[in-house]
Amino acid sequence: IHDPRTKWSDDLYLLLGKAYYYKGDKENASNAFKYIVSINEKEKALAAKKAKKKGKFKREEPSLVTPQQKGIAAIIKRNPATNDGLLWLVRTNTAYGDYDRSESLLDLLSADAKFPENFKGRLALEKAFLALKKDNEKEAIKQLSIVSIDKNLPVDLRRRAAYLNGQLLQADGQFTIAADQFSLVSDLHPKIDMDFYARRNRAYALMQSGGVQTAAIASLKSMLNDGKFRTYYEQVYYILGRLAANSGDTKGAISYLEDGIHSAKSTKKQKAVSFAALGNIYFNLADYPNAKTAYDSAAHFAQYAPEDSSVMLATSRVALVDKVAEPANIIHVQDSLLALGALSEKEQKLVVKRFIRAWEKQKADSAFQAENAGNSVAANAGSNNSNDPSAMTWYFSTPLLVQQGKAEFKRIWGDRPNVDNWRRASALAASSGSIANTGSSSGSSSDADNNAVNENGVPTEEVLMGYIPHTDEARATATNRLQRAYLDMSTAYVKQFNDYPRATTALDTLDRRWPGNPYAAEATYLRYLIALRENKLSDAQAYSTKIRNDFGTSEYAELVGVAAGSSTESGTANKVSVDEYYGTTYKLLQDRQFGEVLGRARNAKRQFPNDEKYSSRFKMVEAVAYAGSAQYKQADTLLQKFIKESPKDSLVPWANEVLRIVGEKIKADTLNRKRDSSVIATNILKPGGAIKPQGRPSLDSAGFPPPENYTYQPKLPHYFVFAVNRMESKAMGVKAGLGDFNKFTSAEDSLTTIIEPLSGGHAIIVVKSFKNATAAKRYLSMFKASQSLVREYKPDEYNLFIISANNYRKLMADGQMVPYQDFYKRNYK
Repeated sequence: IHDPRTKWSDDLYLLLGKAYYYKGDKENASNAFKYIVSINEKEKALAAKKAKKKGKFKREEPSLVTPQQKGIAAIIKRNPATNDGLLWLVRTNTAYGDYDRSESLLDLLSADAKFPENFKGRLALEKAFLALKKDNEKEAIKQLSIVSIDKNLPVDLRRRAAYLNGQLLQADGQFTIAADQFSLVSDLHPKIDMDFYARRNRAYALMQSGGVQTAAIASLKSMLNDGKFRTYYEQVYYILGRLAANSGDTKGAISYLEDGIHSAKSTKKQKAVSFAALGNIYFNLADYPNAKTAYDSAAHFAQYAPEDSSVMLATSRVALVDKVAEPANIIHVQDSLLALGALSEKEQKLVVKRFIRAWEKQKADSAFQAENAGNSVAANAGSNNSNDPSAMTWYFSTPLLVQQGKAEFKRIWGDRPNVDNWRRASALAASSGSIANTGSSSGSSSDADNNAVNENGVPTEEVLMGYIPHTDEARATATNRLQRAYLDMSTAYVKQFNDYPRATTALDTLDRRWPGNPYAAEATYLRYLIALRENKLSDAQAYSTKIRNDFGTSEYAELVGVAAGSSTESGTANKVSVDEYYGTTYKLLQDRQFGEVLGRARNAKRQFPNDEKYSSRFKMVEAVAYAGSAQYKQADTLLQKFIKESPKDSLVPWANEVLRIVGEKIKADTLNRKRDSSVIATNILKPGGAIKPQGRPSLDSAGFPPPENYTYQPKLPHYFVFAVNRMESKAMGVKAGLGDFNKFTSAEDSLTTIIEPLSGGHAIIVVKSFKNATAAKRYLSMFKASQSLVREYKPDEYNLFIISANNYRKLMADGQMVPYQDFYKRNYK
C-alpha cells in the first residue's frame, strides 16, 4: 500500500477493508472503504485541474461512482475499486446497525445517473441485506428478485438469492412466485443438498397454491432415478404422497407414502411423519382400522419427531379411531370363527395347520432379525440412523448381549422349552386377530393346559381348534359379540365422527342379519339421533314413537319422552318429571344437538301442556335451537309470537334482545351465518333458572346474560386466542396466516377465525371451535412451534391463551383482559 510506485492501492485497500470486516473491526473496515472513495475523489480533482488548464474542462453533475470500462478498454485500462468500496461501505454500516447511513448512501447511488448498469445487481443485494436487517421482508423480496436474475453476478450468489427469496415469498403466501424462484435455483445447477431442498420447497409451494403440480411431480420423480439423491428418497416419496393427496389421488398417495416408509435410507423421524400422513389419508377416507394401524406406528416413532404438528395430531387421534377400529376387528374375528365353525372338521384342521405354519415362519423370521440386528446396525453406520442412541442400546439390537443372555440362561436353567405359564398366556394373547379375546369358553381352560403351546411357543392345533365355536352356546356368544360390535361401531360413527351414512349402514347390517337382536332399542335410538342431526324431523318423530310404543320400559323411552295419553303415562315408574325432562333438553342444547332439542321441545307441549312454569322456558329453548341451527326465520316467528302472547312474562326482555339479533342475522350475508350461529348457540338459559322480571338484564354481545364468574370447564368447547396490545395492520396479517395454518395443520375441519376489539385499544384474534380444552391446548402448542406467524411481533406485544365458550362470553361482555389472565394462570398453566 505504501509503495509509491503501485497503481493498485485502491484494490489493496479493498482487500484490507474486507479483512477488517470479516474480523469484526467496523472502524478500520469503514476507514479502508472510505479511503478508496477519497483516492477516487483526488484523482477526479486532479483530472479536472489538468483539463481546465488545457481548456477542455466540462462541468458535470457530481458523482461518487466511477464509470466502468467495457470490452477491450477494460483489459487495457483497469477499472478502479471505487464502486466496490462504496457497496462494501454500505454493507459494513448495515451489518453493524448504522442503518441511516446505509440508507443515505444507497439513495445517493440509486439516484446517480453514472452508476454502472452491471453494478445494479450488487446494489440490489445491499438493499436486500438492509431490508432483512430491518425486518422489511416485502422490500427484501423485491430486491432479491433483481439479484437472482442479474447475470453479471456470480452464479452461486444468484442461487442463494433465489432460494432465500423463495422462502420469503412462501412465508408471505405468494406460493406461485415462490415456486418460480425455487425452480430458478435448480436451473442454476446447485449442489445436491440445495437442489433437493429447492425441488422440495417448490413442490410444497405449488401444493399450497393449489395450482398445476405436474412439473413439480416430474422433477421429484426424476430424483428417484438418480442415485445421487438416494439419501433423500424417503422425503421425495413423502412429498409425492402429499402432492397426490392434495390432488385427490388417494391411492397414489398411499402408495408413495408406503414406498417412503420402506425405503432403504428411511429414518425414524421421517417414518413418524410419513405414518402420520398415511393415517390422515385413511382417516379422511373414514377407513378407521387402517388409520389406527398408521397412527399406532406414528405414535411408536413419535419420540423422534416430538415437535412435528402432524405427529402430534396422529398421537391424539389414536384413541379416537380405536372407537371404530376395535369393534371392526371384533366383527372380522367373530365372522371368521363362525365361518370356520360351519366347515367340516377336516377343513377346520387344514386351516389351523396353515395358520400354525404361517405363525412359525413369522416367529422364525423375527428371531432371525433380532439375532442379526447387529449386522444391520453395522451396515447403517454412517447413515442418518447411526446417530440414534437407541440403535445400540436396545437389548435385541446388540448380538453380544443376546448371546451373553442365552449363555447365562442355559447355565442356570439348562436347555428347556419355553412352556411356563407366563409365556403360554403371552403366546395365546399375541395370536393373530386377538384370538385370545374372542370370549370362547375353552380359552380359559387352555391357559392352564400344559399342552397349550409347543416347544417353540406356538399354540397347538388342539388349542386353536378350541376357539372355533362348535356348540350352540359358543355360536350364540360369538353372535352376541358381533351384534354388540355393530352397535358400538354405529355409536362411534355418530358420536365421535358425525359420520351418519356409515352409522346407518352398520345399523342396517345389524337389522338385516339379526332382525330380532337384543339391542333393537338402542339401535332405534341411534337412528332417532341421526334423523334429528340430519334435520329429518318426521323420521325422528317416527323413531320416537317406535321407542315409546315398543320399548316403553327402556331408558331410551325416557330420553325421547313419554307420549301423552299412552298407557305408561300413569305409571309412576316410567313417568318423567318436567324438571328432569327440561334438564335433559338443556344438556342436549349445551351439546349443540339442536335437532334433538327441537323434537323434545315439541314433545314437551304435548306431554306437559298445563305446566305454566316451564312452558315459556321450552319456548325460549326451542327458539334458541332454531337460531343455533341457522333457521333464523323460524326463530323470528316463535319469538314474535311469544312476546305477543305473553307480554308480561319475565323472559320478554331477553326474548326482545334475541329477536333483535336474529333480525340482524336474517339480513346478514349467508356466508356469515354459520359463524354467528355458534355464538347464539352457546348462550342459553340455565336449567331451572329464570330472568329477573325487574329491569333489563346484563347482556353480552350476542344479547344473552353472560356468566357471573369465570369457571373451569375443560370438557366444554374451547377457543384459541391471539391477543395483541393494539389493533394494527400486522394483526390482519396474523389473521390471514392462520387461515393457511388451519388448513394444513389442524385436525378440525371447520375452524373459523375472527378478530374482535377490546377496551383500551386491545384486540384478540379468535380461532374456534375446539371440542375441549385438550384439543385447544394441542393447537396452542402447534402455533407456538410455528414462529413465522408472529415474526412481525416482539414477545411482549402479544399473548396466547385458550378459553372456554362460556368464559369467552364473559370476556367479551367485560372487555377486560387482566381478570381472565389471572384465572387462566391458575387453571390452565
